[in-house]
Amino acid sequence: MYIKNQEELLDHGDVALRKQLIDAIEYALEYVDPYLRTRELVKLNHDLLSIGDLEFDLKRVRRLCVIGAGKATYPIAKALEEILSEHISEGLVIVREDETRKLSRVKVVQAGHPIPNEAGFKAAQEIVRIASDSKKDDLFLVAFTGGCSALMPYPVEGVTLEDKRRITSLLLGCGATITEINSVRKHLSRTKGGGLAKKMAPATIVNLTVSDVIGDPLDCITDPTVTDPSTFDDARTTLNKYDLWEAIPESARNYLSNASPNQETLKDYGDLRIRTFVIANNVMAAEAALSHLYARGFNSRTLTTSLEGESREVGYALAAIMSEMAKYGRPLQTPAAIICAGETVVKLEDESNFGKGARAKNSLQL
Repeated sequence: MYIKNQEELLDHGDVALRKQLIDAIEYALEYVDPYLRTRELVKLNHDLLSIGDLEFDLKRVRRLCVIGAGKATYPIAKALEEILSEHISEGLVIVREDETRKLSRVKVVQAGHPIPNEAGFKAAQEIVRIASDSKKDDLFLVAFTGGCSALMPYPVEGVTLEDKRRITSLLLGCGATITEINSVRKHLSRTKGGGLAKKMAPATIVNLTVSDVIGDPLDCITDPTVTDPSTFDDARTTLNKYDLWEAIPESARNYLSNASPNQETLKDYGDLRIRTFVIANNVMAAEAALSHLYARGFNSRTLTTSLEGESREVGYALAAIMSEMAKYGRPLQTPAAIICAGETVVKLEDESNFGKGARAKNSLQL
């Protein structure tokens, strides 16, 4: 059961209809379960490892490492450990503090989210150590998913972890998009924006990730090991756009103001050997919910998988559509279901609330 408060959700209103909606969401969440999707993609036949269309002879692999960070990282690591077992040489994944499960061959570290903490910083240093000892015949199976930016903080020289915490808190509360937020975070990090991929060279990197961002931009969902289109100019523009330039610590202002071109994030893979598989995203979840409801007699339609905007305003718009269907049978005759997926934001007016929640990301709206 993915929805933990079902009893509360079913104690009022049209219980039968609510139950059908909850069942549809449960079906969609199971369809995109990272553990199940990893088990479908990754196969081991004796010493032959298959990942999608890739194949690796593990007898020729010097070191196989599993690393990652994020809210969906644990189930991916769990599946990989079950499949590969003793083939894993070393591994470490960083998860949220409410993820208490452990693994046998892959170390699991709990860290702060959405505001980074010391535990995440120390674990990030350990991941960099694992990555830096790389040779050409090493294979890294990497699971960076949503939330990795906060869970694996490794600020640039001169910027402290406390500085990074302050910046993250300000960014999360200002109403900026995730792309804008990441343009700042990546340019104040040693590992984000492809920084970790540079340290892994010349090893082979296979990213297994779950997208929680509209359009699946890899630089937003698994950014330590892919190229980054944003620049220092983008970071400075974001901070100025939301009137945060003077609010961030002086150390960060100095770094962003004086950065040279050779300090830019990864722009070109060059000789890096990197392959990325998006094993689940909000489009898959929306399609699963659609098919589930259609099979149960609902006139079903996916309205959008690119829903954006301020959460309250989006809620008003969706309520108006539901009212139109109930009164006039348009755009769909009842019984009907409209599925929306996307990413909404909440602007916090009171700074004391900054960092107490994360963005309302890729929510499946029925």
